[in-house]
Amino acid sequence: MSVPLKDVLRKTLDEVDRRRKRSYLLLILLIAFTLSNALAMVWATDARFAMAAGLAAVISVVFGGTVALGRISYDNTLRILKAIELLAGAKSE
Repeated sequence: MSVPLKDVLRKTLDEVDRRRKRSYLLLILLIAFTLSNALAMVWATDARFAMAAGLAAVISVVFGGTVALGRISYDNTLRILKAIELLAGAKSE
């Protein structure tokens, strides 16, 4: 009975790891997008383009914060799942 439980826990931990790696990549892309829009806003010669670039930078900062909160949530989930895995290992011994 404990073997299927370990398999389920392992699959869950692997899925959390994959999602965490994706969130790292997304966060890096968002930082690059934010910086490029901020630089475009500063160097823009047209006021409308500068306003659009600034707005895009602000939106990407808000979205980046949301992604960062999601990453923190995944990290906490990973810690909880590792604790469950340790508990399951202790019960099987």
